[in-house]
Parts: sequence; structure tokens; C-alpha cells
Amino acid sequence: MMRILAVCGAPFTYGELGLLFSFADELPAGQAEMVYLTGVNHHPLLRRGRRRGLFLEPGERQGNERKVARFLARYQPDLILVPDFLSLWYTGFLYGLSLAFWRSLEVPVVSFDSHGWCEAGYRMDIAGQSVDLIEADPGASEAAVDWFAETIPVCPFQLPSAADGNRLALPLFKNGPVSVAEKTHWRSAAGCNHDQKLVFLVGLFDHRQSVCRETLPLWARAFGDGERMVQAGRGIAAMAARVQASLAELLRLLGDGIRIVTVAHMTADAAAQWQDLPVASLPPLDEARYDALLGSADLVLSLNGISGSLVKAARAGVPALALGQGLPAAKLRAFFPAAGDEELYRWRYFPVGMHDYYTPLLAADPLGGSCLYGEIFETRQSAETLRGLLYDSLVRGRLGERQAALSRQMDQLSSPRVVLDILQSRWGREAVAWS
Repeated sequence: MMRILAVCGAPFTYGELGLLFSFADELPAGQAEMVYLTGVNHHPLLRRGRRRGLFLEPGERQGNERKVARFLARYQPDLILVPDFLSLWYTGFLYGLSLAFWRSLEVPVVSFDSHGWCEAGYRMDIAGQSVDLIEADPGASEAAVDWFAETIPVCPFQLPSAADGNRLALPLFKNGPVSVAEKTHWRSAAGCNHDQKLVFLVGLFDHRQSVCRETLPLWARAFGDGERMVQAGRGIAAMAARVQASLAELLRLLGDGIRIVTVAHMTADAAAQWQDLPVASLPPLDEARYDALLGSADLVLSLNGISGSLVKAARAGVPALALGQGLPAAKLRAFFPAAGDEELYRWRYFPVGMHDYYTPLLAADPLGGSCLYGEIFETRQSAETLRGLLYDSLVRGRLGERQAALSRQMDQLSSPRVVLDILQSRWGREAVAWS
């Protein structure tokens, strides 16, 4: 049995952990043992899924290093598995486990890659400002970013090069359509009547609190000066407030025939603005229940342009719309004439930004037309798109054909079992030692 330490430092999103869970859940019993190293805030999620975890405390670098070193000495994993480069990078900023720390371990580190960090030059844009992740980690260097023992592209957002025949490729998620009984159960749990359409809303976080509390101090170090942090925080807070209001307006335009459900995303602040809307906010769910709820919806509405939930929607045959803010500053100012320059940034991942980073990934339409895209502040146009996805059988039918084609493409890639067999042969205890 292969022993794996799965590391995820992402502070407040579940997609990265979901990818690790999905991989583990498809492995045959007895093929691998996985222990998850993540923040203490994710303890309830692992407990619900009955998964074994080792939990890190924010800001406790020495304590976290000792905890990990003791665990590695006792557990002796065959490899360390991370969902993407950013998840490993976050372990340095949140928990003091820098890239140099991971580099020093005599355990091969294998990374999934669904977002193309290497191709993006390890840069991301936050509230319109560019951040170099390598420069922001004092223990890293350009020479250290290629030290992953193996990088596994994750379809559909990344595919292996045709010229690189020995590279693996893993399909992102394997969920499918849900049964009638499951639909009945989850639609009832969401309070959805038989004559209502169920809209599954993904990605509504109250970043006026969580970003300022958990993430802006990290970005301050990345930016290198306090003023940029202040500007980013002010812009993000203003954008979050406007998006929540615009999204509520958009959903009101759909009328009384919908029911909205979220999972662990609806905050008290947002709920107060939406008191007249039929919203159900469910607690965090394990992967199987999350997939069942998503598959029971009539529409997935996401504020993240490359959310894994968009892929899950395609797998389940549920129409999906991703909303973003791609309007130039001059046009956006027409909507908000009193806004400061720092408030007029573009984003594909609400409300952080990531517009410049995600745009090349989406240029080739990796989802094969199985998801539509709209502008959050062009509410009437986006409402018309939503109506078509909810009520127009021709629109839903065409989208369903594209979703089925995407699923067939993904099913041709390596299964998690095959991927792990190959990793075992390359990096297991009897393989050649990694150096």
C-alpha cells in the first residue's frame, strides 16, 4: 500500500481539497493510505468525510515545522501530493512552511496542475495588481520551482503535451447524473417546491471579512509595501459589496419561480441583503453529498470562471453560467461614477481578481462550450442568459450535447488507479530514490 501525505494550504476554498478527495475516493480499497495536511479550519470537513488529518495553526512556523517533521519520521510517506502549486505556496504564508522547507525534505513531491502555474510564470493578479509568487516567498527561487518530482495535468483546464508522451493526465472529477430519489431528497433539503427551478450558487464569499482577516497580511508581504495592501483591501471590499447587490438584483429579475441554494457560502451580511429572495444556505457537505446536491439543481451559477463546480455541472448534465467582471474601467465607471480607481478592477474569481491569469486558460474554451459566461454588472443581459438556461429546451439541449462531449473526452484519460500505479512504479519505496 502506498502512503501519501496530501498537502493543501488553501485557506478558505474547498476546490483544492475536493480534487484530492475525488482522487482518493476513486482508488480501490487497499491501494493507498492518504493523510491530509491542511489548516485547522478544515478539520470539520475532514471529520465529516471520516478522513485522517494533520492540522496546521496559522502563524506557528516552528510548531508547524516540528509537527510535520515528527509526522514524516513516524509515517514515512512514499510521496507528498498537492492539488496545485498555489496550495503549496499558501503553506508558507499561512503556516510558515516555505517552498524551501518542502524542498529540504527527502520525499518526492507530486503536484496536480489544473491551472497552468508554470506557464503563467507563477504570477497572479489580485485586485488588478500583479504578484510574483516566487519573489513573495523568501525561501524560493526561480531554480526551485521546477522541483516537483512529477506534475500531472488535470483535464479539462490542462492537457499533456502531445510531444511529452510519458506525462499522465487526470480527468477532473467523475461525478455523473443523480438518481430521481437523490434529486427528490436534495431539492426538499433546499426547500425547493416541485414547480420551482433550483439554482445552485457557487462562490459567494464575504471577503470584506475573510480577505482582510486572513489574506491581506499575506499579500502585504507579496506587494512589499503597506499602501498597495490598503488599496487592494479597499478595492476588494467595495467590489464585494457591489457584486452582492448586483447578484441579488439579477436573481430578482428571474421572478418567483426559482429557489437558490448555497453551501457554506451565504454569510449573515449577504443574507441580510437578500431577505426577499428564496435562499437556502446549507452547511459544508462532504464530496458525495455536494455532488448530489449540485446534480439535483436546474442550474449552476458560479462566480469563479474555472471553478471545479463547472466541471461537475458538465458531468452531471446541469446547465452552468459563470459570471465575472471583465468590463474595462471606463465602462465600469459609468455604473459606479463615484468609485475610486482601485475599485474598478476586472476579475474571473470573485472578488480577488485573477482576470489576467485566467484569461489565457479560458481562451481555448477548455470546457468545450459546456458552460456559458456573463458579466455580473450587465444584469439584464445575464438575466436573459439565465432564463434561456432554465426554460429554453433548445438551449439546454445544445448545452447538454457539449457537456456529454466533454465528459467523453475526459473519460479517455487515465483513471486515478492507473495514475497511482504509475506513480508507485516511479516514486514508491522500491523505485529509484528521488534526488
